[in-house]
Amino acid sequence: MSTSVNILATITPKPDQVENTRQQLQTVAAASRQEPGCLRYDVFQGNRDGETTFHIVERYQDRAAVEVHGASQHFQALRERAADLLAKPWEIIFVQDVDVAL
Repeated sequence: MSTSVNILATITPKPDQVENTRQQLQTVAAASRQEPGCLRYDVFQGNRDGETTFHIVERYQDRAAVEVHGASQHFQALRERAADLLAKPWEIIFVQDVDVAL
């Protein structure tokens, strides 16, 4: 059984903060990919009921790597800016591998 940890996050920015949120997420993605134990950090943009959404697919080697990410300066900076950027709270779910191409 895999010990890796997968996270799916959905972020809904305020309408006037879409571009700023995109830039912030790209900065976090680039830094996160350099973290030890980060196996994947991809950002996608979509639309849900007329609202722009960003979806992040994360994969970490183990829980310890998730904790490193959560404590990182770049992630903490994003969390501090969330109230200014986001229209809704983040939606974060942890998922298990079922059929994953690696």
